[in-house]
Amino acid sequence: MKNTLCNRIWQKAGSDPEINLAKCLIDKGVDLVTVKHLMGHKRLASNARYTKPSKRDLRVAVSSLEPEEL
Repeated sequence: MKNTLCNRIWQKAGSDPEINLAKCLIDKGVDLVTVKHLMGHKRLASNARYTKPSKRDLRVAVSSLEPEEL
């Protein structure tokens, strides 16, 4: 990672800090292009591993449906 701020955050993060940081940014609504730059990636496709929804993400998505949509 090239960004100094991201390096400091990355070093303080948990078990897989790069994924934790990127997923946190995405969950907070930061767009993928910005995440790409913060992570120091050259290609947007490099962010694909961070966009995998968690079990919580899936539960929230399903719970957002109206009963008539099911």
